[in-house]
Amino acid sequence: MKPRLKTSWETYNRIIWDTKLNERVFVIGYIDRVAKSGIGEKPVIEWSTSDIPWSRVQYFSCGDTIVWDRNKRIDLLESDDLPAMAFNKNNAGTGKIGLPSADFIPKPVYHFQGENWGYFKQPTQNLEISQLKIATYNILSDEYKQDFIPANERFVAIAEHLKACDAAIIVLQEATRNFLKYLFDSAWAKEYFVSDVPMNTHFYTHRVVILSKYSFELEAFDYSDRKQFLVGSWTFNQRPFHLCGVHLSSNMADNAPTIRARQLAILTEHLQALSGDFVIAGDFNMREEENKVFLKEKHLQDVWRSLHPKDLGYTFDTTKNRIAAHFSLSKIPSRYDRILLHHTRKTTWNAENVELFACEPLKGNDTYPSDHFGLSATFSYEEPTSKEVSISTLENIQPTYRSAIVIIPPKAAWKTIQPLRELYDSKVGRWMPHITLIYGFWPEEYFELAAEQIAPIAKRINPFSLELKEYGYFSHRLNTTAWVLPVSDELKPLQASLQALFPNCDEQSKRAQGYSPHLSIGQFDSVIEAKQILPMWSSIDFEVGAIALISRVGEEPFNVQCEVELGTGKIKYLDKAKASRFALRKVLRTLAPSISTTQKELQAFALDCVRQACEEIVGYKVALHLLGSAKLGTASSTSDLDALCLIPAGLSKLDFFENVQRKLDGICAKSTLAMDAHVPILRLEIESVAIDLLCVQQANFPAVIQTIEEEDASRFDEISWQAFSGYLEVERILEQVVLHLPKADFISLVKAVRTWAKARLIKGNAWGFLGNYSWTVLAAWACTRLPEQGKRLGIDELLLHFFKTVSSHNWERLVALTEEGKNCKVRSKQDRMPIITCIAPHFNSARNVTASTAKTIKREIRRGLTISKQSMQNEKLWASLFEKAKRPASEENLLKIRLQAKDEAHLQQLCGWLEGNIVGLIISLEKHLEAEVRPWIGFEEKGLEAIACLSVSFDGEGVGLDGVLKEFSHRFQAENTGEIVCGRATELKNSRGLGH
Repeated sequence: MKPRLKTSWETYNRIIWDTKLNERVFVIGYIDRVAKSGIGEKPVIEWSTSDIPWSRVQYFSCGDTIVWDRNKRIDLLESDDLPAMAFNKNNAGTGKIGLPSADFIPKPVYHFQGENWGYFKQPTQNLEISQLKIATYNILSDEYKQDFIPANERFVAIAEHLKACDAAIIVLQEATRNFLKYLFDSAWAKEYFVSDVPMNTHFYTHRVVILSKYSFELEAFDYSDRKQFLVGSWTFNQRPFHLCGVHLSSNMADNAPTIRARQLAILTEHLQALSGDFVIAGDFNMREEENKVFLKEKHLQDVWRSLHPKDLGYTFDTTKNRIAAHFSLSKIPSRYDRILLHHTRKTTWNAENVELFACEPLKGNDTYPSDHFGLSATFSYEEPTSKEVSISTLENIQPTYRSAIVIIPPKAAWKTIQPLRELYDSKVGRWMPHITLIYGFWPEEYFELAAEQIAPIAKRINPFSLELKEYGYFSHRLNTTAWVLPVSDELKPLQASLQALFPNCDEQSKRAQGYSPHLSIGQFDSVIEAKQILPMWSSIDFEVGAIALISRVGEEPFNVQCEVELGTGKIKYLDKAKASRFALRKVLRTLAPSISTTQKELQAFALDCVRQACEEIVGYKVALHLLGSAKLGTASSTSDLDALCLIPAGLSKLDFFENVQRKLDGICAKSTLAMDAHVPILRLEIESVAIDLLCVQQANFPAVIQTIEEEDASRFDEISWQAFSGYLEVERILEQVVLHLPKADFISLVKAVRTWAKARLIKGNAWGFLGNYSWTVLAAWACTRLPEQGKRLGIDELLLHFFKTVSSHNWERLVALTEEGKNCKVRSKQDRMPIITCIAPHFNSARNVTASTAKTIKREIRRGLTISKQSMQNEKLWASLFEKAKRPASEENLLKIRLQAKDEAHLQQLCGWLEGNIVGLIISLEKHLEAEVRPWIGFEEKGLEAIACLSVSFDGEGVGLDGVLKEFSHRFQAENTGEIVCGRATELKNSRGLGH
């Protein structure tokens, strides 16, 4: 007997309701007598069970795979033998970027494929982008008064304006079938992913349409038969991002403001339930002050008002636009079109520019393309700093109801309190007996920061006596809470001081009666019942010696994480593991502080100056793409910015760089063009921000950088590809890492490793050590060897794992993240520490490491392992891990190289030469003297002199040293003007030394 095949109805319900499955990628094939093939297809999320009988359903497919077939009796869902794309990958449990409410229905997204528009089946991919331009435009429906508004001329003008705007995401209102037919015939529009196409049978007038350069997921909310709001969802920089396209109800009805308020409330509630950032864009039909309080309460930043507070910014201008005047009942100009950014302390996008477009009348007459002007805004992305945040950004931390600051009575008092709570308090399993000071407090990962801020306050307040005096009662709508009154003159001042320190954690003090200290006992139906049931209270006195920071995870009870002693301000961590983690983060914040807001603003200004100069030369809008540390998110306050600009193939690199220099003349404090470098580079300094500008000639200019892959290397010249590969390197590293741990945790690890390597003076390719890139790949490689386990590791555990993994590695084997890199051939003798690049052509990024410097690196890694193990047991030792390496006090085995120049620029040139040749000297010393050489990174500068030092250990007496140093000095003199003196430090004290 054949096994029963599940019905099409059962299969449909399995796909729709199984949270493991991504219903967006499934398609239903059904008998369609109109179609030439006899078979029609629809996405599952578009299927209406009333359209077509289940008996006509023939198959279900996922991508190119048939997963259920009536005639062939295929059912891959029964065994879950489905393509990878069938399963959700984003959020646990649902796999969706957010959790939509029941009224927000998933919809298909369309893309031009070959010759026709079709629905886009592939899952949305993450994109790493630094800027995002969003535009909104009400184009005015052409369904009526066509004699007054010339459709054909308007279509041409609107399409030209939208193309010129070059926004990554465009929201259109009042889009009609005729306009979209015209628009989607344009080659540039066919590059977009769209929420709707005019071929759809359900298309109606006044449509809201989203166009995006990047694929996205889509939901729609049907407010009425003719009013639909769209929510598009993307993943940018590993974080969800949502955009809601709106056209709120117009002012034709008397109750229009009420309707708009309801619409905004529905949309905002849904968007705030989603994870990540969001923007609302479109025609709001609101006057300036309408819903102002609501927008403020919901943290919706009006981008125009924020950036142009004194500019009226009318988008529906009846004084200029005769179409607007014709359609307006009040004739009052308004700022109907808006772009709102949900701007909280967690927001990672900042509005940097907003402007009107399509503000000119059609050629040859005074008619405008629409009764509205378009509005566009450019947002810049700021990488979240995870848990290592600067003190200046503490106010940006959002409170959570999973943490609190409390006073906990001593255990002796629990004997009286807990029996009552066990009888009457439904929350006895979650909370210990406590008096709340702050509830709705910072997340646990910021507790060490919070404790440091609390310590000075606690130090000023001596331990004090507190009496739990008598019962009190809070009457609620459905029940009553009974509590015990804490009495002390110190209690309210202490709470007020903490409230002032954490102003956004105001759950306790924002109530009408202000802060009411209490210790909860239980819940009762009424005050009368509580008084009847509770036994007589006997006063309890105790001394308050500390305040506690508590938190909980999931449904677990609250636990004390740390205490701050009164009178001393001493911080005590109760959990040893967390004490280690907190202590390490504190050290890292001190040594590698995050970039301040002022520095970010200066960087943004400097980059914008460079971008504008590039645009003027190229004659087209361009974007500067950050590379290296800036792109990865590990840049420190002293890091240079490496930026890449795509330029047309017909523009030479030399002409481009020289023109940029000229454009920035007078703005740059410094400007140096290095065309003889391996990859030509323009070094700029603007407002103390150092920028290294690279350029890539692109045959298909302009191009979206995110679409360029390794397979496109043949379309670039060799030098351009080397410059561009730096962008792809970061992409590939993160692709591998995020399979094993969150990106934010990896960034924290890389910062820690680089900070340690810098302190130990083993970071720098030029000196024979590992550069930033090699340390990053090594950290990523260690992360790919993390043990499979459920819990998320702290930074201390990750750093310990790094040292364990790297110290035990056999360096006869290479380190590579990609399969192609693992096949790279290395030189067995020269490549002492082969760390392979991720992008072809693959090579050893640590090729400057010598036999001596490899020994130094390995010694430092073993030292790091030893101290890390000790620090896990004694958190105070973490600081010693980052102690700056010092050269021996004795100068017995120290070589010095002294450079003397005619001016500062000349001195920097000589130092640059020495940095480029120091590895050659180290190798000569190793080869001819069998010496072990330890270079001490950097120069001691005094006036127009600079000294570099090398510690050298000889097996013998160092015979031949003079010859090696003389040869090195002669090479210097052959290639430079200026003076060099090389010799033992003891000899240089009394003479000008060798090689003069």
